[in-house]
Amino acid sequence: VLPSSIMLAGPGMLLNTFLTSLYVKGAVEVNHEAPTWAVAALLSAILSATDPVAVVAALGGLGAPEKLSAVVDGESLLNDGSAVVVTYVARDWVMGANAPASEKYCPTSPPTVGCICLFLLQVAGGGTLIGIFAGLILYYWVGLIHSEHSYVLETTSVLIVVYATFFSAEAAETSGVLATVTLGIMVSCMVKNQLSHAGAHGHHMVMHQLCYMCNHIIFFVAGVITVRFMWRATGCAHDFRSPRAWAELAGLYVALHVSRALMIALFSPFLRRMGYGINLKEFVILTYSGLRGAVALIMGLLILQNDYIEPAVKQMIAFHISGIVFLTLFVNGLTVDNLYRWLDMYPASPYKATYMRKIYSKIEGKCQEQSVKPMMRDWFFSDLHFEK
Repeated sequence: VLPSSIMLAGPGMLLNTFLTSLYVKGAVEVNHEAPTWAVAALLSAILSATDPVAVVAALGGLGAPEKLSAVVDGESLLNDGSAVVVTYVARDWVMGANAPASEKYCPTSPPTVGCICLFLLQVAGGGTLIGIFAGLILYYWVGLIHSEHSYVLETTSVLIVVYATFFSAEAAETSGVLATVTLGIMVSCMVKNQLSHAGAHGHHMVMHQLCYMCNHIIFFVAGVITVRFMWRATGCAHDFRSPRAWAELAGLYVALHVSRALMIALFSPFLRRMGYGINLKEFVILTYSGLRGAVALIMGLLILQNDYIEPAVKQMIAFHISGIVFLTLFVNGLTVDNLYRWLDMYPASPYKATYMRKIYSKIEGKCQEQSVKPMMRDWFFSDLHFEK
């Protein structure tokens, strides 16, 4: 699953950004003219960060295999880091000469290839190294406290290291998301074997409860931010009173699905070689599961608060980000379970029912030999008719 997720989150995200930029450049207007390639790349990079919380929850409730959910969730976790890098590069490009060099990661406009590579190495490589280092620290620490037989201490230690890793990576100007994901991989491979049975159970319960609360808070905040971006009169061309803005939004919603489908289709041979591969039905679910959520909204807020970007550009980006988040959550998130059932993703084998009947028949026969027949020979049950 990990190679498939890396393929979709790295090269796949870049291809998705490029294809979406073609639509933005050709169909969206800013100040009654086509946006620059920098603006198109900025909006496309933000919308390339997937957040399939609702889809993963629905797939889990439907009993989908872990492979499918892991690919969808793994892509979302890993592409946050790559999408942030591309977004920051495109933001520096949009700001251009209006912003001082101290406000940009790459001082030149447009950013040079060398600067982009160094920034990618800093964010992605630095975050990964911090995650590995934190995982080693947690591994040795849990080994030391294992003799205390305190599951509370074990669970608290894991929780503290998780948050410390994220904030340390962000303070070092690397990717806190990638650092935390790397730490999670280290925990799955090494640290979980150091936890006691009670500690592993406590860790599982605490983390699931935190995820449950955070997911609900994210959806609530997403609704508040969406109303702020879309349903207020701004005086710009992109607000709720503009029919063209709504038409652009509808076209962008379709374009995102088309670009994602093309991306997955192009990389499907590599996914088949490097990972488990996908069939046609899984291809449809992967395409439909590209929801946008908290990450896109947060990056939209950062753009909206930037003083070096034109107000019309900021409002256009904020409007389309909020609209896409709203549409993907309410359309894709609420209908993915019906699509899953309609596709009949993993139909039961007709031979399985036959084998199960034979197995149950053998179990019944063994039970009769071990329990019923001795009861038939017992004088206490001599007046019972077991044949019925």
